[in-house]
Amino acid sequence: MLKKIGFNSLLAGCFCGAVLWEGQALPAFAQTADDQIEALGHVQDAQDAQRLAVQRAQQEAHAKSQARIAARQRAAQQAARARAAAREKQARVAEQEKTLDRQAKREYEQALREIEIEKKRAHLELDIAKAKHSEDYVKADLDKKRSETDSVSARSEAVRSLSSGGQHLLEDAGKATKMSQRHWWESKD
Repeated sequence: MLKKIGFNSLLAGCFCGAVLWEGQALPAFAQTADDQIEALGHVQDAQDAQRLAVQRAQQEAHAKSQARIAARQRAAQQAARARAAAREKQARVAEQEKTLDRQAKREYEQALREIEIEKKRAHLELDIAKAKHSEDYVKADLDKKRSETDSVSARSEAVRSLSSGGQHLLEDAGKATKMSQRHWWESKD
């Protein structure tokens, strides 16, 4: 231990006014050289112990600091995971809303197509009904014209009958007149 300290350090320790030795001041001039060496050894041991205590305290402070840093990092990681989970959840909700919107839009468009088909079907049925009724109107018109034609034909027949009856009547009247003007000596033909 003396070799490490060196002779100058030994003299400096001897001539110092007060040196700490386990918390007590040593007299500057100890009785013997052995006492001085022993005192210096105790001082060095005390300094080594103090250095070790300081190192331990620094290590503990460093360990506590590292623990705080690690705790902060864990908290930051947890917060980052929570934010990421929230963003992911928000993205899922947004995607679900988009999916629901697309589905609602498809359903709406399908309903519009069905309504359009129903409108076209109704227009077609109306056109068919009009066509059927127009056939009925055409048939009714043809029946009316036929009945008018039949009526005209019947009138013509009646007129013809009357004409022929009138002709016969006139002929008969003519014959009767002729017969009345004839003389008894004339023939009957």
